[in-house]
Amino acid sequence: GDARRPNSEVGLFEAATGKKLNSVVQNGLVQSAAFSPDGSLIAAAFSDNTARLFNVSTYKEEIRLVHEGSVQNSDFSPDGRLLATASDDNAARIYEVATGKELFRLQHQGLVKTVSFSPNGALLATASADKTVRLFGVATGNELIQLTHAGGVRSALFSPDGRLLATASEENAAQI
Repeated sequence: GDARRPNSEVGLFEAATGKKLNSVVQNGLVQSAAFSPDGSLIAAAFSDNTARLFNVSTYKEEIRLVHEGSVQNSDFSPDGRLLATASDDNAARIYEVATGKELFRLQHQGLVKTVSFSPNGALLATASADKTVRLFGVATGNELIQLTHAGGVRSALFSPDGRLLATASEENAAQI
């Protein structure tokens, strides 16, 4: 591997026993991992500007999605057809899982920390260091709502019924 980049392991363990079932060592730091809704794929976000999809049965890499910055986070749509990624290149992306085709690039003015699909799959929430959470229509890629915070936003997550959105941000504003 590249001496300048750390190696990371994407591991698969049996929850009941802790037994390691499989793993793969890759170049670059693994930032996060997510299962597809049917459990057949793992999406792993890497610091080497890639998101990679691994088949759970074979543990082979199926698709590599290249970004222009470190990939922080990913989320599968509820039906498993789409994957959204959050990247340090100031964009979130929505991909078609079957082909790896980029469908939409959703711009921010700062690093994008997390992405989260709504439970019905119609919306994607993005959280960014640009102090915003943005809600995009998944079918069109259009920005529908922008929520401004006092500091960079690290996370945005829908409630199970999709009616609420929780956000976590760096609120460093002075109070007078």
